[in-house]
Amino acid sequence: MPENEVYLHLLYTNIVEGRQVLSNQKLRRYFRSALEKGLGPFVATFTGEELYKSPLKEDLEKKIKELISPLLLESGLDFLGVKYYSFFSPSYEKILQKERERQVYQEEEKNQKMLHDMKKRLLLEEVNAQKEAEELKKYLAYQGVLKELELRAEIQKKKKEEELQKYQELYEKMGKDEVKALIFLLEDEKIKAELIRELIEKDMTKEQLEAKKKDEFQKEMEAKIAQFTEQLNQLMKGGPVIPREPTYITKRVYVVAGQEVISFDPKTNRFPDQPKETYDFHSHSLGYLRSVRILDNGTLLAGGQRGVYLWKTSKDDLLKEFVFPRENKGRGGVNSSWIIEDTLYASHSEQGVVAWDILGFRDPQYILPEITEGKESVRGLLFHGGKIYFSVDHKICASAPPFEDYQLYEGSPSSITSFVVFEDSIIGANREGRILRWNLDDPTSPYEFSIRKTSSIYMLRIAHLGDLPYLLIGAKDYALQAVCLEGNQHVLEFHSKEPIRWVDGASDFVYGVDRSGYKVFVWAVDKPSSPLLIWRVGEKIQDIWVVREKAK
Repeated sequence: MPENEVYLHLLYTNIVEGRQVLSNQKLRRYFRSALEKGLGPFVATFTGEELYKSPLKEDLEKKIKELISPLLLESGLDFLGVKYYSFFSPSYEKILQKERERQVYQEEEKNQKMLHDMKKRLLLEEVNAQKEAEELKKYLAYQGVLKELELRAEIQKKKKEEELQKYQELYEKMGKDEVKALIFLLEDEKIKAELIRELIEKDMTKEQLEAKKKDEFQKEMEAKIAQFTEQLNQLMKGGPVIPREPTYITKRVYVVAGQEVISFDPKTNRFPDQPKETYDFHSHSLGYLRSVRILDNGTLLAGGQRGVYLWKTSKDDLLKEFVFPRENKGRGGVNSSWIIEDTLYASHSEQGVVAWDILGFRDPQYILPEITEGKESVRGLLFHGGKIYFSVDHKICASAPPFEDYQLYEGSPSSITSFVVFEDSIIGANREGRILRWNLDDPTSPYEFSIRKTSSIYMLRIAHLGDLPYLLIGAKDYALQAVCLEGNQHVLEFHSKEPIRWVDGASDFVYGVDRSGYKVFVWAVDKPSSPLLIWRVGEKIQDIWVVREKAK
């Protein structure tokens, strides 16, 4: 009986009859020949290291199944899998451990290099980004300068066209006299008056000239007599002629010129044409500046055409811009601004009074629009006794947050141009050159100062000259007048050769900006006859603010 048949017989006996006839030894003999012939060449293709390290189970199992497949078919057996022996070599394991450590080291070294390259690349990208930002900033600044130059050129062109048209009109009115037309075209009233006087004198006879000179001499003598009489009366009444010891002296002076706020101190600035501090707003978006305020905590508020800048005078804090909720139709700017707690307030003739939440939690809102909308002028903004004060045309309004009601100070026959709050009263000036004083408790019955100007008063400020409170008046006169608010309203005059428009002062110095806006006159309080210093700027000044400190 053939060997295979014997094995099949045993298998049959084992399965059908349920007897354990087929043993492991007989199965080994049954498969040995096929496995020895096939596995030898298969294993010979691998090195010892490969057999130890490589996971060959899958390939080996596949090979075994391939070799015994015919025998399985003949015997009817199923191939379930291979049970493998494990082999372990301590010496070779050490080799493998070193290999693994080497690979870990190489991987760490590779990661370190990648990290270094990444840091280097990020640093380079940051440097490039900074360079690009600087280039962009320069480009934007350059574009801004170009735009400003174009705007200035356009304004100059328009101004020249207007001047030419005005000249043509004057030329026709003056009987086609070029000299007279050019004289009346001048803006400087003093020069214009002098030239007109010369023209008149040119047509006068010798007798008329002598009579005119006699009349002028008589008027001059009468004015001097009146001045000496006033001083004598003041001495007789005990009124002050020269202010006494200073109380609050100048700390810094701030002026608004173009798109800059310039600061100086007359006590220390030996070179008036080179200001010590400049706050430059050219690269920002709120346009030309109109006003400046310095709060007690050092915060600088600069009012522009389209809103308000907030900047600490230390220059360390981030500049903030507060923009009006709507665009302006005209070219005016913020007349005045102030901060109460966390709210910034600003007045503007077209916008009215606007309030911003400094922390940004609330949208900007208009304050009392029912009395400001559609008005010709909304000026000034002061805080006193828990209320804000601002003028609307010929009235002054007072209201306290949350602005549910308000009080109007009435009685001015024309538009209020400037006002101050002093102790228990409001002092306001108007376009007619009149100065009115209201008691805070009586908003309808103002008292009028005896001083009256021939044209509009542009600015009022309160300053202690020496130890007495004075009202400084800017009205395009050739003297800055200071009216004492105690006693008999004694008047000091600080003389200049040019009309004075904007004013402010302290116990040591008084300041006035000339009509052209390019000069700041500085007088010592005890020497009002002529300026101690004239400080010049490159662009027209629109506002002045003096920060004071207590005298030591």
